Formats: sequence, structure tokens, C-alpha cells
Amino acid sequence: MRRSRSLFLFALCCMVAACAAKPQKLIIGKWTTPSGGIVEIEKDGALTISMSDGTVLVKTQYRLVNDLTLEMDKTIDGGGTITWSDLKIGRDEMSYSIPEGGRMTLKRVK
Repeated sequence: MRRSRSLFLFALCCMVAACAAKPQKLIIGKWTTPSGGIVEIEKDGALTISMSDGTVLVKTQYRLVNDLTLEMDKTIDGGGTITWSDLKIGRDEMSYSIPEGGRMTLKRVK
């Protein structure tokens, strides 16, 4: 009885972990910045950053290096790569470390 209960709990934990949303899916969508700007991340690898009035600042490509790191091509100031590290992605909120210290938090547009 005790063994079957342990097996049941183990199986339940495995099912919950398998059903958990992956960062690759959670990151897709429109996010608002603290200043009211919009970051739109699309399934095809496109990333657009716009001001609150709709003016597009950046239109580029991104890639998830792993579950904690997003890289995007830098399209201004001579090119290169911009990295968002220590990503934490939830259903309604995403945050990442910024080079100046601290974190940038984005909220999902509903």
C-alpha cells in the first residue's frame, strides 16, 4: 500500500513536470515595458520593440540559447548581439538581468 502510494505520487509529479509550459512557448506574445513600450516576440524568431506611441525602435531576430538566456541581433550601433540573461518567464510576467544591475520586468499584454 505504502509503495503504491509512493509510485502514484512519483507518477503524478512526472506528469505535472511534463505538462509545465516551456519557456519557448511562454515567451511568445506581446509584453509591455515599465515605460509603456511594447516588446513583441513571435514564434518565427522575430522580435520587435516599439515605443508606447507605436513607433518601431528595433525589429530583429532572437534565439533562446537555453531556458535562461535570450540573444537578439543588435541592429543599431554597429551590430553585435544583445543578451537577456537569467530569464524568468511566467504566464503574465517576464524578467531578466540588466547589465547596470537589477532586473527589467515586462508584463504580458492581455
